[in-house]
Amino acid sequence: MLVVSPSLPLPFATADSRWTHLLVRELAHAGFDLAVLAISRDGAPEVARARSRMGEYGVRFAHAPFQVDHRTVTRKARSLLRPNSEYLMGSAARATFELEAARAKWVHVETLHPARLLPTTGTPGSVHVHQLDEIDWQLAAGLRWRWRRLRARRSSRQVLALPDVILTHSESVLAHVRSYATARAECLPIGIDTRMYVRVGSGGRRLRAGIIGSMFWHPSAMAARHAALRVWPKVRRSLPDAELFVAGWGADRCLADLRSLPGITVQSDLSCPSEFFGAVDVLLYLPGGGTGAKVKVLESLAYGLPVVTDRYGAEGLVQEGVPPVIVVANDDEAAQNVVRLLMNAGERERLARRGRDFLEEHHGPRVVAKYWAPVLQDVLAR
Repeated sequence: MLVVSPSLPLPFATADSRWTHLLVRELAHAGFDLAVLAISRDGAPEVARARSRMGEYGVRFAHAPFQVDHRTVTRKARSLLRPNSEYLMGSAARATFELEAARAKWVHVETLHPARLLPTTGTPGSVHVHQLDEIDWQLAAGLRWRWRRLRARRSSRQVLALPDVILTHSESVLAHVRSYATARAECLPIGIDTRMYVRVGSGGRRLRAGIIGSMFWHPSAMAARHAALRVWPKVRRSLPDAELFVAGWGADRCLADLRSLPGITVQSDLSCPSEFFGAVDVLLYLPGGGTGAKVKVLESLAYGLPVVTDRYGAEGLVQEGVPPVIVVANDDEAAQNVVRLLMNAGERERLARRGRDFLEEHHGPRVVAKYWAPVLQDVLAR
């Protein structure tokens, strides 16, 4: 089986990279005969690390640069008909894909857009849909966002008509997928490697909650603004010294206006995620919309942080055993729960233990063998 990813399969990198690494490692341990093709803009040192890591698992690795051969005008013209079709416009990536896919019995593609490559060979395949842009951008106002949503919807309908099997880890994504496509579609839980996360503990710090994310991504920026503008003033009425730590790529640029608000710190450059998770006592994440499992919620549980979120932030969590996150219905409930947790180290510790145990049971490495391997074995046996 060939696994195609837009990210290098590495344990310490982006969320997509970490998931692909976990998926490949656990499938290899389960006896799958695997090859990996990463199509990305990464440089030679990062590619060499991924190749070495895959070699440790007995997995053949190939890399192709993600680049578009066509001029901007041509690319934009083609994108009008086939939005997000850049993976078809790079000759190196396309040629490498065709070569690797010809050797495989099945092609599994991580994320939606690279799946446009599937029809270039006769090899059957599946796609793992992490989220859908047209749904995630519904809260964004203006003509520009409306145009983006229309393009995203058109792209999703086109791409989801290509694979033989569609996999996702979100019930909301599954519902939309089934309205777009007739292919077999299943919802499987996503996992993270809990061994990579050391508990940060609780207590002994300032009264501080936080939110982290790539703030160039509209849903993350909206969630940060929601926390800062609508919830945090309510928290500070009860706890005047409480602080909200807003962190992540693009935070300084996209959320610069929040810096002037009392009790709010905004920071873009973090040496590693644990720098954020070790500096806060509660994750406050209220996206108000969107699709897909939220990796920041899974990582908070792995680090031992309690989570206050809404139903969208809790999406993708296995419901068996009741996820140990506090799901709120409005801003008042969010503020009340944040205040309660900041004031109660014992409650934070109880939730931290439950969260870690829940994660290891339902979203740890074993999810690959328990849920993903049987489905992929079934399609390979066809």
